[in-house]
Formats: sequence, structure tokens, C-alpha cells
Amino acid sequence: MQILSRGQIISIILLAIHFVFLAIFGVIFIFSGPILASLKPGDELFNQMVRELESNPEFMALLKTEDKNTEAILVDVLPMLGTTFTIVGALMFIISIISLLSAIFIYKGKNWSRYLSLVSVIFGMLIPGILVFLSIFGILLLVGGGIIIYLLFFDKETAAVFDKTKSEAEKHVEDNAQKNEKGKQK
Repeated sequence: MQILSRGQIISIILLAIHFVFLAIFGVIFIFSGPILASLKPGDELFNQMVRELESNPEFMALLKTEDKNTEAILVDVLPMLGTTFTIVGALMFIISIISLLSAIFIYKGKNWSRYLSLVSVIFGMLIPGILVFLSIFGILLLVGGGIIIYLLFFDKETAAVFDKTKSEAEKHVEDNAQKNEKGKQK
């Protein structure tokens, strides 16, 4: 039975949480993209968006142009916004799968899984941080990602587990090479 270090256990748990958050929000983004893209004037949600935008004077100052009203701007922007949501959702879902895979291979002690988790954590922090503004979701991903990176790359106990795995693998390769040489000498 394999004994896991404290850093491995915490990293696996945080990567699993990372997976769940990104998968859920990825699916939400994927399914909300086509809904946004299909909104047309007269739809209740479209009309509600127009009312909300028009009630915000700062936002309206950014949106208003002399030749277009709020509805015309939304008709132009919503298809692009819907496509963006779908693409970002797909990216979030892919990154969530990478997080799950890295958690599985961190459990198995694979050294390369640390780098895989680094990629998933960095992209997992960037995409929601940029698009989902700094909500509690963004803060959790930032804090959790920072802890994962620290544990996998800077915690001496956890790094020793992966260095040990690497050393055992190198010994195994050397043993096989020696056996092959002895077999050739016969």
C-alpha cells in the first residue's frame, strides 16, 4: 500500500475541488452560450437585459453611440458573447479534466503530474479570474491554486516523494540495463 505525503493528499483534494468547480462552471458556460446568442428583441430575458443596462448610467455612457440604441447594440453583441461563453466553457471543462487526471497521477506519485497540475492550475486561475470577475469562485480558485503549486513544487516533504519516485525509476532503468548487458555477455 502506498503511503501518501501530506502535500499529496492536500493537492489531490484541492485538484478534485478544482475539477468540480471548473467542470460545473464550464458546463454552465457551454449551455448559456447558445442561449445568449439566440436572444432577440421581444424575448423577456433580452428586455430585462436592456432595462438593466439602461438603468446603469456608467455602463450606458460606454455603450451609447449616436447611431445605435441599446437594443441594436445587444443584437450585435449577444451572438459574439454567446460564442465566447461556449468557447470559454469548453476550455474550462477541458482544464477540469486535466485537473482530474493530474490528481489521479499525483496519487500514483508520477513526477510529471506535478507539471500537468501546474498547467491546469494556472489556466484554471486565469480563465475564471478574467471572465468571472473576482467573485468567491475566483478567490477560491486563486487560493487553492496557490496552495497546490506551493505543495507540489516547494514543500520539501512532497517534493521528496516525487524525487524518490524518480530515483526508484532511475534505479529500475539501471537494473534493466545491467540485466541486458549480462544477457548479451552470455
